[in-house]
Amino acid sequence: MAPLKVLVTGPVHSLDAYFAKLTSLQAKHAFDLVLSLDLFAQLDQESCDDQLERLVRGEYTVPVQVYAAHGKGPLPPQVKQRVDKGDEVCANLNFLPKAGLLTLASGLRIATLSGTSPSSESDSGAPVTPAELSSLIASLTPPTSAPGSSLRPPPSKPIDLLLTHLCPSSLPLLSSKPLTPSDPLTSFAPELDEVAKLARARYHFFDAPGVFWEREALEWPIEEGVSTEKSYCRALGLGAMGNKAKERWFYAFSITPSVSPSAPPTSTPSPFHSSLRSGTLSLASSLSGAMGPRGLKRPAGVTEEDVNEMGVPNWIFEGVDGGGGGEERGRKKGKGPPPDHYTCHICNQKGHWIQDCPEKEARDAERADSRAHKGPAKPISPDECWFCLSNPKVTKHLIASIGNEVYLTLPKGQVTSTDSSPVPGGGHVLLIPISHYPTLRSIPSDLAPPILEEIELYKQALKKCYKSFGAEMVAFEVARSSGKGGHAHVQICPIPSSLASEAESTFLTQGAKFNYDFDEIAEPSSFHARAEQDGKVAEYFKVDLPDGKSLVHWLKPGTPFSLQFGRETLALLLHAPDRADWKRCAKPDDEEKKDAQRFKNSAFKAFDPTI
Repeated sequence: MAPLKVLVTGPVHSLDAYFAKLTSLQAKHAFDLVLSLDLFAQLDQESCDDQLERLVRGEYTVPVQVYAAHGKGPLPPQVKQRVDKGDEVCANLNFLPKAGLLTLASGLRIATLSGTSPSSESDSGAPVTPAELSSLIASLTPPTSAPGSSLRPPPSKPIDLLLTHLCPSSLPLLSSKPLTPSDPLTSFAPELDEVAKLARARYHFFDAPGVFWEREALEWPIEEGVSTEKSYCRALGLGAMGNKAKERWFYAFSITPSVSPSAPPTSTPSPFHSSLRSGTLSLASSLSGAMGPRGLKRPAGVTEEDVNEMGVPNWIFEGVDGGGGGEERGRKKGKGPPPDHYTCHICNQKGHWIQDCPEKEARDAERADSRAHKGPAKPISPDECWFCLSNPKVTKHLIASIGNEVYLTLPKGQVTSTDSSPVPGGGHVLLIPISHYPTLRSIPSDLAPPILEEIELYKQALKKCYKSFGAEMVAFEVARSSGKGGHAHVQICPIPSSLASEAESTFLTQGAKFNYDFDEIAEPSSFHARAEQDGKVAEYFKVDLPDGKSLVHWLKPGTPFSLQFGRETLALLLHAPDRADWKRCAKPDDEEKKDAQRFKNSAFKAFDPTI
């Protein structure tokens, strides 16, 4: 079965703006399905009634099948009347159950639980009722064998998507990414912990916190009678359309119903399961109190010895309460074996505490030796990445365009001189995914399509832009998934048309000097999406030439590769070897800002795919 292209959207402030934006996105990406978390709760009150009447009269064009969740509050009467009859609200617009399961014709299984917390003191919204909660939990609970039967019950069918208004209270625990909602008192619900645990969904979307938040993938464990294999969930909170902070309000991905995706590069244990529940609940008081549940921090009295490789206190696996230290943590005194669910994170075996692991001494010696020789660098995280837009240190004055999945920015110290480049502002740009991935071929296959499509859209726009100024395009990327691999990006540069015929020979000649061998890529347009098929996922240097040909050099472990090879070769091709070092080409911020504005307004504006 071919993957489905799905778009999930947060709350909207205007149906006019929403369906116009949907039409634009659908024209670019051809989604199979759109899921809306809340169509009505945040509509402008002055025009709300008029928009609702136009909706039920079918005056809006809905360009793709949309399934809407009930969201925060009760449905408007004119909409509820149609939903209660089982009718479409208008062509291509249906509503999901307020609480329940729905299997689409494609096989996609969606679980929904809309409404506010039953324990919330807020008057607005429609609280989840005990009957709705218990009914959904019952439908998610795995079947059991009949009394006296030796037959095993049939395995429960996996849930592909879980859509809720509220965020489960325990979801942010064990995550290094703080979730700071606009209103903590109305954003979380402990009742949803059990729903999330039973659903074991592959994706979970919610909108109550009012901000965009993408958690590390959480790992659903193997459970007898539930699942014989590990699986993973990506949990995301979406902001509202048109929010002042410009938080991301929609998310696109691809999914094949009932097919488990490959393991993500990083994940945390599930914060919902019994092996972690008592520990996570006891730690809740040590998390930033006024802001509600946030990323896990080490409580007072917990030493580095007590923390495992994932940054989680080891005693959390014991199911003891959070205040117990010293004598209460029996394993420190060697009191008894660990529980069945405990796994040593040194050898990945059960039956002993991590302090008693027979491989601990060798592991510690290896770590000490690595530190002594400085060892391989740790991969950088998004909060310290110079290319992540969430990092306040990003040089935003160089950004020329921001799309749905990627953004375009000028680099510091362009290889092209603004004095001699045919393109206003220089034209040397970086194309960067908004989400943090070390390489383009390392993006999970279910998330990659919209990102790669938009990269190709920008590259075609840049090629047309350069041609209008008598230049051709050369693009290259250095993909490193280990060490300080950083954030995937493509460097794109204009060269005078008169030099286009020299591009391939220049890269091959320079490569030969360093024993860099190049292969021609048979189908360049699908190169990044073929990582799993060709088995070469990790590290490479790739260059796209003006004649449409693409070359790749696969980086080999233990064999040096100059990260500046692409820029140095371009500088030679441009007959400007003095521009090989970006630091020597850097300008003061005010001059760089002028270059960025010249490129944005005088060169790229007419070709920008976001306009």
